[in-house]
Amino acid sequence: MTRRALLVEGYTDTLFVKGVLSVIGVPGVSITPPKEMGANGNGISNVMRLLPAMLAKIQSGDFDRFGILVDADYAGVNGGFVQRRQEIENILIPAGYARTPNDPLCPFGSRYTHAAQIHIHLGIFPAHASDGMLEDLLAQSVSNGHHSILQTYAQTCIAGLPSILFNQALHAKKAEIQTLLAWQAPPGIDCGIATKNGVFDTTKPHFSNFSKWLLKVYS
Repeated sequence: MTRRALLVEGYTDTLFVKGVLSVIGVPGVSITPPKEMGANGNGISNVMRLLPAMLAKIQSGDFDRFGILVDADYAGVNGGFVQRRQEIENILIPAGYARTPNDPLCPFGSRYTHAAQIHIHLGIFPAHASDGMLEDLLAQSVSNGHHSILQTYAQTCIAGLPSILFNQALHAKKAEIQTLLAWQAPPGIDCGIATKNGVFDTTKPHFSNFSKWLLKVYS
């Protein structure tokens, strides 16, 4: 069997997806950012640059399952869901792929079919419908109880910072989630380990829909 592959934007996504796959019991998926597939770096721009080469690998039979997972980011700032999907479709559709109707039982993700190649599956954080990024999904999936209390305190701390060095339009939720993770045991665990440790509730809607998508694509 050839590889089951998922192209992601960076190492945070890699660690997160590995944690989720462990929780839902799906082994054997290669989760790889662009740099590890031959690009000069990571991030959405390198995903776009690498995608034609990935299509060539699909045509050569290198994969039997292939997915793309990226952030929507924000309209008017650096993307947004509609723009991000269109950017990827600008590569897929000229190559002969067509988006199929959404699955009502799995609202996260889109499937692209080809007459002679395997399907390509696209997932866009946070919900495959709205602007944002992975951390927006995580912020809406924090487990109730002491984790939720810590999240509220993290929000209060960030709001009270005497000097804010990060881009608030892009990274407010990232700062919130990284603060929450800094207070775990051990401090600063990645979001994949945090998922396995129960910091995030995998039954909450956004998280559950994402898990269903992974099961649909890779089971």
